[in-house]
Amino acid sequence: MRRAALLGVLVFAASAWGVPTTVDLATAPGNTAAPLVYMGQLSTSLAREVTAANSTQVFLENASVTLASALSLSGGGSVAAGTTVSSYIVHLDPVGTPQSVYEGHGTITFDQPVLGLIYATKDTGTYSLLTASDASVGLGAAFYDVDPEFRRLEIPQATWQDVASFAGNVVTVDLFTTSGIDDVRIITEAPLPLVPVPGAVMLLGLGTGLVGWLRRQRVF
Repeated sequence: MRRAALLGVLVFAASAWGVPTTVDLATAPGNTAAPLVYMGQLSTSLAREVTAANSTQVFLENASVTLASALSLSGGGSVAAGTTVSSYIVHLDPVGTPQSVYEGHGTITFDQPVLGLIYATKDTGTYSLLTASDASVGLGAAFYDVDPEFRRLEIPQATWQDVASFAGNVVTVDLFTTSGIDDVRIITEAPLPLVPVPGAVMLLGLGTGLVGWLRRQRVF
């Protein structure tokens, strides 16, 4: 038992790898919470019949993609060709056609800086930003086989206007939907290669020696 606990501490100290942190906020009276849930690697189609859920799902799409051409972002600007990025998608698609408005609010914190967001709005000219990035930083058009009109954010909107923004390595979303889908793609810097630092290697070596000493003590 002592050996297992010791090894767990050493592994944690030698290398740490974070995942997005989600925080669900309160919803307005009369509406239904769709809490933020990190789902890990996207491995199935985002078709409605496959991924409908009464939660706001956050998927990792690609951990390391080198852009062949500049990637246009919502709100203007782009990520330069040759940049290596990671991509995530925030996906809110309630089950069926509920009468209540489903709300997904919260923040998503990443290990790496956020470079930008990509989403469609009521302006049909923005659909191409999202669908083009499906192929370049997503998993291909087949994974997103839903009419782009249903994947848009309600912007502008008098009430229940969707909002997606970022600062540093934190993305904030306020999403509202009933029968539609809200999709927001997040582009971050790619994670750096995990190279053990000398202190971590030394710590791991000392721990291995200590485990061997404990084993010999038990034998004798």
